Amino acid sequence: KMLSDIKSMQMISSVNYVRKYYKEAIALAKRNAERFLLYTSYSRKKDAYEIRVRKRKNIIVELIMVMRDTKSFSVINFTGKMDKAFIDRLKTSVNTTN
Repeated sequence: KMLSDIKSMQMISSVNYVRKYYKEAIALAKRNAERFLLYTSYSRKKDAYEIRVRKRKNIIVELIMVMRDTKSFSVINFTGKMDKAFIDRLKTSVNTTN
């Protein structure tokens, strides 16, 4: 059920310039803060992530997750209809891999 409302998922990642790309992606997200609201973030020395959402009539229709660890940088973009349970599961999966 949880994935049935997802229309698309796009992902980019890199193992080069990890911190640089992460900082640039976060800066871009902050410049678009009116469109993409900060949902949650996590940061420590070795890894970090930030989740931002775009809503339409109180329904989450797009989610962007920016992540980094010591070896890689990734941005994942979901579109569709998402709820808190989907995002919580996504956060849990990221936390268990770090």
